[in-house]
Amino acid sequence: MEDYEKIRKLLMKYSHKGVLKVESTGVTLIGQAPHIAPKAWLNYIFAVLNKQQLKELEASLGRQLPTAYADFLQNFSNGLFVLCNEFSLEGLRANNKRIGGYELLQPYDLCFSNVYQRIKNASEEMLFIGSYTWDGSNLYMMNDGT
Repeated sequence: MEDYEKIRKLLMKYSHKGVLKVESTGVTLIGQAPHIAPKAWLNYIFAVLNKQQLKELEASLGRQLPTAYADFLQNFSNGLFVLCNEFSLEGLRANNKRIGGYELLQPYDLCFSNVYQRIKNASEEMLFIGSYTWDGSNLYMMNDGT
């Protein structure tokens, strides 16, 4: 939990540019960035998952999540977008609707990178959890949390 507080403090460094909590979904937007787009924000923290949502995600993936990542999704955030999505962590995506306002904001789907477009020759132990956009790198976690 101490690490989660450190992460939250780093993300909140841009709170002087505004913070918006979208009540309908629980997403927290930090640091308005109108120089990028009228409704752009620097950081997104998505609402945590409950136990049922975590079970649904694991069923969709066909595997149990590493304990460390399951803890992150349930106790900190169901995924993140950091610095205009330069760095992202994936989570459970409830739907794929694209038309609407802030109430439709959702993380990238763990199923996309682990089921539908899994990297060929990736070890079964690898769970792809995020990416860096500047170089296209994928992030993964092993079953043991490394």
